[in-house]
Formats: sequence, C-alpha cells, structure tokens
Amino acid sequence: MSETTGKFSSIPQAPVPEEAKEHFESMSKKTESFHVAKDQLLSASSKEELKSKLPIAIVLKKNLKQDVAQIYSRFKEFKENNPDPDEVHEFKEACNTIIRDAQKAHQEIKEKVYAVYDKKPS
Repeated sequence: MSETTGKFSSIPQAPVPEEAKEHFESMSKKTESFHVAKDQLLSASSKEELKSKLPIAIVLKKNLKQDVAQIYSRFKEFKENNPDPDEVHEFKEACNTIIRDAQKAHQEIKEKVYAVYDKKPS
C-alpha cells in the first residue's frame, strides 16, 4: 500500500479498505493545511492580521471535524471486518495521530487569539 507523503502521518501498512484510505488521506491533507493556517495565524502581529487569517482556519477545523466523524465510522467497519488486531491497532494509531495533531494546532490557535485579544480561556 502506498504512503501519504505528509509531515504528520502516513497511511498505515494494514490493508485498509479503499474508502477508509480515501477518508484518511483527506483528513491527513486537511490537517497539513490546518497546520499551515496555524503557522500563518501564529505569525500574525495585529488584530487585523489575525482577523484576516482566522476564517481559513475555522473552515479547515470544521472540515476536519466532519472527517473525524467519517474516519471513526470507517474505523468501526474496519475493526468489525478485520480479524488481525495488529492491523486494527495500526489503523487506529494512524488516525489518532492525525486527530491529536489537529487538536494541538487548534489549541495553539486558541492561545494566540486569546493573547492578541488579552482574554483568558474559559
């Protein structure tokens, strides 16, 4: 099976069904885009600059949220239909890595927004 070339994760070597593989690749690419948006936001030096870059990150995060729901559904199917616990674990870990990366980027964005607007997280 081919690997997704990306900074954050690659498709597990387990024989993942094509539909699950496509969802995984989509989620991986959006996570990479989210990290690019995060880097742009973190470099913002003013409220105006932050406001101009924030909508892109918001859209990417919403899309990632949808992808997480889809990949979780594909994972459940894969788990039910695959007798090899190592393959199931490998696919689960690959998905979790992408999700954790996105969550970390989201937290960094929130901290930047709070810092720029001099607010404390609730």
